[in-house]
Amino acid sequence: MKDRQEVHIGKYQERQILIVGCGIGDRRYLTRQGAAALRTADLFIGTPSLLRRMSDQLGAGRREYAESAAEVRRAIDRAPEQRIAVLMEGDAGMDAPGSEYASLLDLRPGLI
Repeated sequence: MKDRQEVHIGKYQERQILIVGCGIGDRRYLTRQGAAALRTADLFIGTPSLLRRMSDQLGAGRREYAESAAEVRRAIDRAPEQRIAVLMEGDAGMDAPGSEYASLLDLRPGLI
């Protein structure tokens, strides 16, 4: 696992939302922080393909599919879960979807 940080944390409507960069969708590309987030979330949001590829890394939380930042926002808005992991391909801190999700949800980079 890599040591560099690729997880963003933010509060949105009293919940913890984690944007986890999954590299190319293989557990070998997760950071330690990302792997920990995937073990403990109550809800996992991501594309069907990415959720399938990362299924062996996901905890017992519910899965919900989303293909765009707008769909991610809608899924979060209607979810009762408190700890939410948004999975994305690439690096959450460097790639466009991570920036788009963070901007949409007003998230700031942080550590877990």
